[in-house]
Amino acid sequence: MKKEIKLWDHQVRCIEAASHTDRFALFMDPGTGKTATCINILRRKFNSSKRVLRTLILCPPIVISQWKEEWLAHSMVDPGSISLLTGPEKKRCDTLLKGAPIVVTNYESLLMRGLFSKLKEWGPEVVVFDESHKLKNISAIRTKKAYELTQPCNYKYILTGSPVL
Repeated sequence: MKKEIKLWDHQVRCIEAASHTDRFALFMDPGTGKTATCINILRRKFNSSKRVLRTLILCPPIVISQWKEEWLAHSMVDPGSISLLTGPEKKRCDTLLKGAPIVVTNYESLLMRGLFSKLKEWGPEVVVFDESHKLKNISAIRTKKAYELTQPCNYKYILTGSPVL
């Protein structure tokens, strides 16, 4: 049986506010539960759609595996539904092609031509930018690629503990 993790009041308020929109920003201090809040927002979107939506999460490399741990702690998704894209580009492409609906990778994936093309073909319905301040430079290639990838997406979320540096 799954253990229910009690959310803090600010998390519950964010989840409720985000349930009425398809774009949302979680500007919260480090350690205040941005990841858990985002996962609970996405759970509502998945429940409304009656399926796990194709979800791409871009984050710093150090937290890729933590995202999977958080998904398993805050949801009932099957562990096989979550793919972590790490390593060389070919390995990432092969992992993506296995078809898991939730994909977690780092921002450098946007700069890998073959992988970027496959991500566009895969067609994420949800994109989450964790530590979104990494996309603050509007003239950077990474930011332009992120924008291109999200244009057809239904749901877009940004998370950061430092919205203003």
